[in-house]
Amino acid sequence: MRTRTRLRIAALVTGILVLTVSVLALGGCGSEPAAQSYSDPDFGFSFEYPGDWQLVESDGADINTGADPAKVITVGDPEGASSGDTGLDLFMVRVYELTQVVDEDSMPQVKPILEELLAGYAGQDPTYQPEGELTQTTVNGVPGYEVTATFEWDDGTPMRTTFYFLFAGDVEYQLVLQASEDTWEADHAVFDGFVSSFRP
Repeated sequence: MRTRTRLRIAALVTGILVLTVSVLALGGCGSEPAAQSYSDPDFGFSFEYPGDWQLVESDGADINTGADPAKVITVGDPEGASSGDTGLDLFMVRVYELTQVVDEDSMPQVKPILEELLAGYAGQDPTYQPEGELTQTTVNGVPGYEVTATFEWDDGTPMRTTFYFLFAGDVEYQLVLQASEDTWEADHAVFDGFVSSFRP
């Protein structure tokens, strides 16, 4: 089973945010009954995930985007919703190394740039509909913004996704939660556990 994301999200690079696209494939299916913990050896972040979900790690060399992440970790549900052989239910961490420090005081300057870029994405994909405003949030002491939106997969499957844009000094963490509308509620406990366990 392959799992991929169809996402265009913002990354802070050389002092500005640019819209990026990522496509990442997971190969094979596997399951482990016990919960798992992931700790990143390069950037030090960690999180927990279900033992029967599959984790794939890659670096920026594996991703072809306008602003390549330094690292991408994707965890997909091999038993979740799918479109053909493509898995749709997943969560992801993308790590970007920044050229400037972003902190709590910088949030007012970051928000309008994120809003503009998300609006640009909506212009590119007529099925993309935000469910509310981009709102300021904090995940375990890390400031940032979050937004939830709906869109349609290539085959017309209704989808829902939540983006977290988190800033810890000169590193940006993008947390992405994605599932079909049919499986979003069932996956919600997994997504909540991932976000609440995420530590930079």
